[in-house]
Amino acid sequence: MKTDDRGVIEMIQENPYMQYFLGLEAFTYEQVMTPSLLVSIRKRIDLDVFESLTDDLIRKGLKLKAGADQEEVDKDTKDEEDDNDDDPDPHPGNKGKLQLDATVCDADIKYPTDLDLLNGSRQKAEELIDELCLKLGVQDKPRTYRRVARKEFLNVSKM
Repeated sequence: MKTDDRGVIEMIQENPYMQYFLGLEAFTYEQVMTPSLLVSIRKRIDLDVFESLTDDLIRKGLKLKAGADQEEVDKDTKDEEDDNDDDPDPHPGNKGKLQLDATVCDADIKYPTDLDLLNGSRQKAEELIDELCLKLGVQDKPRTYRRVARKEFLNVSKM
């Protein structure tokens, strides 16, 4: 996974969910921003601002985790906004609900149809047979054609 600026831009360009998260109303194949924009944003945010944002995020996350109601967290943020009188345009709170589905999940997971899962289960079964034969003291193990199965798996996976 490319995590440099160009890689992030490519991920946004290919993923409709990321484009929606950024506020685009429809999916587009065009580049939504230039990598130099990310550099300029990074230059504007100095270390002190970044640390204060991180501290606020952690504090609010701990309040939510500790069982505080969302209203209390919103009340705390409003109190902090009231303290900052130099900000003429206070932002309204969030409204509505966020609905997610499984299509947002990563695409690089193994699915039950994957051949590697079948081979892994074959290997686990062979390990169980070996362990049972050891514990029960069986001298002649049952035929499992391990070498043939491994060879067939490699032939199919090369296709």
